[in-house]
Amino acid sequence: MGFLKLFKAKPKTKGIPPFELVEQKISVEFGRHQVRVKNQGKDIYLEDCLQAARKSKNLIISRFYLVNEHPWGLHFAPTLEKALDWFKGRRIPHDGYSSISWGENLTYICGFCENKKTEPLYVTKVKKVILSGDFPFHWEIEGWRVSEVETEEMGKGSPGKIIGLKTYPIIKWYSGKNNYICQPCADHLKAIGREDKLTDYAIF
Repeated sequence: MGFLKLFKAKPKTKGIPPFELVEQKISVEFGRHQVRVKNQGKDIYLEDCLQAARKSKNLIISRFYLVNEHPWGLHFAPTLEKALDWFKGRRIPHDGYSSISWGENLTYICGFCENKKTEPLYVTKVKKVILSGDFPFHWEIEGWRVSEVETEEMGKGSPGKIIGLKTYPIIKWYSGKNNYICQPCADHLKAIGREDKLTDYAIF
C-alpha cells in the first residue's frame, strides 16, 4: 500500500496554526477500481479518466476519494490550500458534488437543556496522498485532506461523514464521547445521584 512519511509543516494560510503533515504513496493498479475522481462534472473511476487523458493529453481532476476506505473517507483536494479552504467552508468547489464543511468553530449543544457553547476548531493534521501508476502511461496525482482536528474542550478527533439522504460532516473524538452536556446539567445529575448517565457525555 506504500509507505508513510511524517514531518512538520507550517501552512501559509493566515490564521491556521502549525499542523502535522502525513504523506502516503499509493501505487494504483489499472483495472482494480481503487479510486473515484471528479472529472469535468462527472464522478468516474480513475481508469476512465486516464483513458480519456491518453487521447487528449490533459489529465484534469478536481478531487478524488479512495474506494476501499471503510468507513468512507473524505475527498482529497488537488492542493493543500484548497483542502484547508474546503474544510473551513471557504471557496467551496462547484464541481457537481454536494460539498460538506466543518467551519472555523464548533458549537456544542447540551443534550438535556440545549445550552450552547462555541469555540475554535483547529486543524492539527493533514494527510497528503500521492497516487501513481504506469498504465496507460506513467502518471502521478497528489491530493490533500484534513485528517485530525482539535478543540480545547474535546481534545483531538478525526473528521468524517454520515451518508443518508444528505451527507453530514461529523467529528469522531478520540475520547469516544460524542454527546455533550453542560456543566450545570452535569452538576444536577450528580446532585440527584444519576452521575451514571454522564458516562457517554463530554462536559462543557
